[in-house]
Amino acid sequence: MQRFINKTPYLNTGTKGTNNVSKKIVIIGVGNLLMGDDGIGIHVVEAIRHEALPSNVAVFSAETRAFDALEYMDGCDKAVMVDAYRKGGAPGSIYRFTFDPAGEIDDSFNLSMHDINFIDALRAGRDVYKLPKEIVIIGVEPEMVECRLELSAKLNDAIPNLIEAVKSELYSLSTTSPSHTPRHS
Repeated sequence: MQRFINKTPYLNTGTKGTNNVSKKIVIIGVGNLLMGDDGIGIHVVEAIRHEALPSNVAVFSAETRAFDALEYMDGCDKAVMVDAYRKGGAPGSIYRFTFDPAGEIDDSFNLSMHDINFIDALRAGRDVYKLPKEIVIIGVEPEMVECRLELSAKLNDAIPNLIEAVKSELYSLSTTSPSHTPRHS
């Protein structure tokens, strides 16, 4: 059975900001909506779809499929992914990680997308996709990852800060080296 990926982005044709309008940027939400806080990335991109964004920005939901995320990144200059990430901080803490997929990728970073670890998917996709030079992961410390449809109150309260973290990435294309710097809300 062949599976087709819908590459039709949810474009928001707002006019806010003019920086990097010639650069193609993709925002991708990942996670599992059936597992409470694990679905935070999907909730954030759904909220971002209602924001005024530059015309060069596409918004997708990859859910738990790592190779769909790579497909959405194909041909873009920058990708911003949003997901739950356990690092041991307080629930709602926001972390920022960057990767250059052509460079060295730290094995200690573990972003499971359920079908495959995202780092393994990146390695497998390097020769298949034209990946962005910069991939930014906005991670948030979950409180409850269990079978439930709702986010915890702490993560629901973190959504505005996550939206701002994502939007701040839209107006800067990094020229600095990759970082794994936590940013707490």
